[in-house]
Amino acid sequence: MSGVKEFWHRRPSTIDHAAFAAAVFGLSLVAVQWGPRRLDTAVWWPAAGLSVAVVARFWDRRATLIVIVAVSSGLANLVGGRSLALSVCFGLSNALEAIVGGWILTRPTARPELKVLDDLWRLLAAAAAGAVVIATGAATAVVVFDQGAFTSVWRLVACTHAAAVLVVVPLTMVVNSGAAVNAAERLAQSSILLATLVVVFRTSGSMPLAFVVFPAAVWGAVRFSVRTVSFELVVVAVVTVVFTSQGHGPFAASAHGGSATTSGALTQAFLISAVLVLLPLAIVAAQHTAALVELSAREVMFRQGFNQSLLGMMLLRRSGGSHRVVEFNDRSPAMLGMTTEQLVDAEWLDVIGDGIVGEPPELGKPWHGEVKLAIGDMTRWLDVAVSPMRSAADTEMLTVQLVDVTHRHIAEEILSLRASSDSLTGLFNRAHFLECLTERLDASADSTQLLALLFVDLDDFKDINDSAGHAIGDDVLIEVARRMSTMTRPGDLLARFGGDEFVLICDALASAEQAEAIAARLIEAVGDSVDIDGISYPVGLSIGIALSAANISIGDMMSNADTAMYASKAAGKSRTTLFSEVHRAHARRTVKLRPQLRRALESKEFVLYVQPIVDMVNGNYIGGEALVRWQHPTEGLLMPDKWLDVAESTGLMPALGEWVLNTACHIAAEFPDGLGATTQARIHVNVSARQLDDGHFGEVVARALRNAHLAPDRLAIEFTETHLARIPPELLGELRVLSATGVLLAADDFGTGYSPLTKITELPLDMVKIDKQFVAKMLDDRRSMAIVHALVGLGTALSLDVIAEGVETVAQAEALIAAGCRLGQGFLWSHAVPPAHFLRKLVKHSPRRAAILSS
Repeated sequence: MSGVKEFWHRRPSTIDHAAFAAAVFGLSLVAVQWGPRRLDTAVWWPAAGLSVAVVARFWDRRATLIVIVAVSSGLANLVGGRSLALSVCFGLSNALEAIVGGWILTRPTARPELKVLDDLWRLLAAAAAGAVVIATGAATAVVVFDQGAFTSVWRLVACTHAAAVLVVVPLTMVVNSGAAVNAAERLAQSSILLATLVVVFRTSGSMPLAFVVFPAAVWGAVRFSVRTVSFELVVVAVVTVVFTSQGHGPFAASAHGGSATTSGALTQAFLISAVLVLLPLAIVAAQHTAALVELSAREVMFRQGFNQSLLGMMLLRRSGGSHRVVEFNDRSPAMLGMTTEQLVDAEWLDVIGDGIVGEPPELGKPWHGEVKLAIGDMTRWLDVAVSPMRSAADTEMLTVQLVDVTHRHIAEEILSLRASSDSLTGLFNRAHFLECLTERLDASADSTQLLALLFVDLDDFKDINDSAGHAIGDDVLIEVARRMSTMTRPGDLLARFGGDEFVLICDALASAEQAEAIAARLIEAVGDSVDIDGISYPVGLSIGIALSAANISIGDMMSNADTAMYASKAAGKSRTTLFSEVHRAHARRTVKLRPQLRRALESKEFVLYVQPIVDMVNGNYIGGEALVRWQHPTEGLLMPDKWLDVAESTGLMPALGEWVLNTACHIAAEFPDGLGATTQARIHVNVSARQLDDGHFGEVVARALRNAHLAPDRLAIEFTETHLARIPPELLGELRVLSATGVLLAADDFGTGYSPLTKITELPLDMVKIDKQFVAKMLDDRRSMAIVHALVGLGTALSLDVIAEGVETVAQAEALIAAGCRLGQGFLWSHAVPPAHFLRKLVKHSPRRAAILSS
């Protein structure tokens, strides 16, 4: 069989042409011998089938093949006993039949096929057209050259060649494979068919007996391939023709009154009938088999894809008003958190339960959405697609695809968390805080409860960054954030606003006191220090609170909380301030004064006044304190309480403080020499926290002394006691250097601060100044008097000069002298006056002047 296939798949050679010519000649010659007795032509012409098959297969070589057909068939007719003229006509007619049949078979494809019934109709058309051509040519030749009957010859030749084409050509056509059968079945069918043929056609019998062959032949048509059936048709044709030509079988002339014509017609009719019955059956059976094979392959592929899919796959069937699970792959139960037994025949909506996100699916309609399932202690997200489908049985089915998108949701949550979180502390960031504040502020508009915004700032955090580095500063921020987080309520939102600033949203508050209590807990939780690598860093929180109000905007609320926070800073830090209209007025005043103060510094609108410091025992002036004033161009002379806090908050103090220091030194340089018996008058200058934080305070003082040509011992630097606790080691070193040069250091407002005694002993102080609030109450309040006595005693014990501030009456002066305080400052002697006026007072109340007057 492989040799035959090889022949049909290669181009013919000269040897092939010779073999083809021999085959046509031999078959033609044999066919002549197969004719029934007293029949002038053959009953079956297999050479015609071979010719049509070869020409159709090698259509591009048809010219050569047609010549071979004409010569070989003509020669066979001549050898078979026909005249030369008839032989030539028969040869040409055979060639014409081959080209007509070949042309019809090759129209749709280059190689003829017999796979569907349309191919069979094409084969029938080729057989019929070829039969007409050969029959017309042969009958005409017989009439012309042999005076034969046209009709009888035409019928006989047409049937002879049609039967040959229908039996032989299918062997060479491309066909579908048949059902896979075992060898035993094939052997049994072949044996029965062959035995039936021999029994029927070897013995004499009636004509109906011929159809006993068909059951076995139909068996082969139904079970085997078209090619096998075609081969069996050839066997049937050969056996039928051979035995019939020998006078055997139901079609023999002897069985029908000795009519050779009838015998030939019956034989041809039997062969054509066999073809028309068996080939359609074989083609349909092969198509059915091929369809089953393809369906089975698709089923296998589907099953493989269904079961091995990375997706969850399910089939649902509609049953009444529900959808039941009828099939699923291995991944589906695991993805749904169910067992196989639980999923079998389960109601679909019960499977996905309450996990549907968005609109639920409608019965029998497509649906695509997400399902959130709680499986154990985890949450799983599934992307679900439901698609309806119609089965051949008109049963409503649906396909379900499940995609696990949990990792995507986790990634989205992580990205969302990163987008809303502060990378350092892990708290929410500024952007997320503002979004939440907007939402909660809108929600609080219809609520009777309050929403509080706490603005938190670390006190003196810049000192930690400057002294220890930003890495330590970051560690401090992380620890502070952790401590504050432990004090927040469920539902509160704590965020890092930026740098060392934090914000806290507290809603559902009953009162402002509740917000203040929360702030107090934050301050207590953070404490006063953070230990990093065994080193303690001082920290504290200044907190401003703003409460929600009707129609308040986010900007106003943030501004209110920020303003209140700065009020806490100004009040001494580490405390809480609830925003009020007073703070709003202060904020407006700050906005108004800020540009004016900058212009005033540039335009030299600030002036210095001097208030004397007096020896209360003898009334002598020992020096004075330089106090700054603002000579406003429209509002006149403004005292510091009208604008100094604004200058502090706007960052003007380093520049203004340096101007005050330089100007004071120049004023002191004008003090006359020799006024005192032992010392010269000195000038006292207040410095602000901003000046101390500037980082070059020692250089600023030294430069001022140098520019004014003033001796260091004629300058006293005053800073409030609250500065003592926050003086870093670098500044302490600068102050010690200044003290060594002779500059005096004084602790102002002594008794009002929180500095530990260790700080007082560490600093190279020369004097302390008792705050005026104690002096004002000392005569009427025994506690204030006790404090004054204690402060004087402490100063004396530490070998420090003690100066009492705010002395306004003689009784106060006498009480201070009695307590051991010799030096005083206040309205009892003089308000702060311009430098020229102070110089006159200084001369008038100098020790030498007093000595001259007494003498």
